Amino acid sequence: MRSPGLTSAPAIAKFIGEEVKKYNSDIKEKSDFNPYRERITHYADLSPQEWEEEIEKDSRAGNLVCFCNKVTEKEIVEAIRRGATTVDSIKFRTRAMFGSCQGGFCTHRIVKILARELGKDISEITLRGEKTVLLDEEVRK
Repeated sequence: MRSPGLTSAPAIAKFIGEEVKKYNSDIKEKSDFNPYRERITHYADLSPQEWEEEIEKDSRAGNLVCFCNKVTEKEIVEAIRRGATTVDSIKFRTRAMFGSCQGGFCTHRIVKILARELGKDISEITLRGEKTVLLDEEVRK
């Protein structure tokens, strides 16, 4: 959901949940549900020494993919590990492509990482889902 709809999301989710319960009495709230998700580490927010230590553990923490917002390959891979499967899902989880170039520099890198991590061909990577292909029919052949 894009802004301003994002501010309405909690109320919409609560409403939908209540509506679904009306039609399916078997649905129960998950007792161990945790509504708080730990934030993906943004390495540029770390001190230079802490960032260097992270790079020593995993070199992807030092591979900048989005130079405008200093988003690393490790952040993108972590977003994919947590369920991101489209370019927009990476954008909204990591801030990549929100910089001054608006993705002009990093989008192709993100597409390659998505394809690699998801085990797909780059032609299968979409912007927002099934009908939002990034490559037209000629390029996909």
